[in-house]
Amino acid sequence: MKVSVVDRRHHASGETEAQQGDRSPYPSVVQEMEERTKAAEALAREAIARAEAEIDAVRQRLSRDVERRVDEGRARLLGAILEVVDNLERAAATARAESATIADGVELILRQVLGIVSAEGVEPIETLGHEFDPKLAEAIGVEPVEPERHNVVVTEVRRGYRLGDAILRPARVIIGRAESP
Repeated sequence: MKVSVVDRRHHASGETEAQQGDRSPYPSVVQEMEERTKAAEALAREAIARAEAEIDAVRQRLSRDVERRVDEGRARLLGAILEVVDNLERAAATARAESATIADGVELILRQVLGIVSAEGVEPIETLGHEFDPKLAEAIGVEPVEPERHNVVVTEVRRGYRLGDAILRPARVIIGRAESP
């Protein structure tokens, strides 16, 4: 807001404009107030800019926290569903010995559940026949093997799964150990 002040003191003193010379037409108090106002406005703009930057940082941090919590909850839910998959696989294996009809029904349900977790990005970890990797699997036993199959996964007791780059559940495996010469 522009303030306009006219100094009429020279009329009261009887001075003419030529006699005033280089003297400012504004009283020094008004100039000082304008300078203070400009300085205060600059400080206010800086404070607003800092506050907006801080709000953006908080918004980004909250967004990351929400995403992390959603991912953690999703991983917990998918992990629980994988336990159901394990039970369905065992039920299908048992049902094959009893009744082909029951086995077909259990396998149908198993494929349906695997389709759901696959659609969510869950992928099985292939370990059988590969070299043992402790980042992908837990060794729960060893089995004697020939030297060329040393440290290779020979049996997969429980399949492992990954969700993107994260290991959702490591595989449980038995690895081969060659006899020492």
